[in-house]
Amino acid sequence: MKNLGANYIEEIDGDLYLNSVESQGGNVSIDVEDGDMIDNNPTETVDTRAENELLKLWDEMMLLGDDAKDSAEQTVAAYERMKE
Repeated sequence: MKNLGANYIEEIDGDLYLNSVESQGGNVSIDVEDGDMIDNNPTETVDTRAENELLKLWDEMMLLGDDAKDSAEQTVAAYERMKE
């Protein structure tokens, strides 16, 4: 769906399958009362910039690889010490 103004989409019963919604001059509002909104777009586009930023952040937070296991163990140990 493409529109120059605001878009309001409402599905009142069942799932809403969307390929794309684009507004070139207003807000987009989507309301699915009794179901799910499902990405029905068969084309996947990866935002490599955002993906790289997330990977860097997760690495800094020690959430990847062997560091993730070590970080989890340290967090559990710190929690257990706090409970003593």
